[in-house]
Amino acid sequence: MYRKSAVLRVGGYHKFPEDYYLWGYMLKAGCKFYNIQESLLYFRFSRNVFRRRGGWSYAMKELALQCELLRIGYINYRRFVLNVMIRFTTRMMPNRMREIFYKRMLRK
Repeated sequence: MYRKSAVLRVGGYHKFPEDYYLWGYMLKAGCKFYNIQESLLYFRFSRNVFRRRGGWSYAMKELALQCELLRIGYINYRRFVLNVMIRFTTRMMPNRMREIFYKRMLRK
């Protein structure tokens, strides 16, 4: 959650309708963040989720987003390279493999 006034102060979503991009602008504007220690949402998903999060087009959008995060100073070059390597690999792996990765590695 965040204050609407803080989002409006940085101009809302810019080039990318992505939360990371918005958060980068908010951090640059001096906003403070806190990660709530409990899950407030249990995300259920179907196999279509894994298909939507993969493929060349999605990987290219992810690369463009990472380039922009680097440009605005939200991430440094080292983090950029690491993000691109991990995310590009994940986006380009077969759907079934991505499903297994998400379920076993990213969920508790």
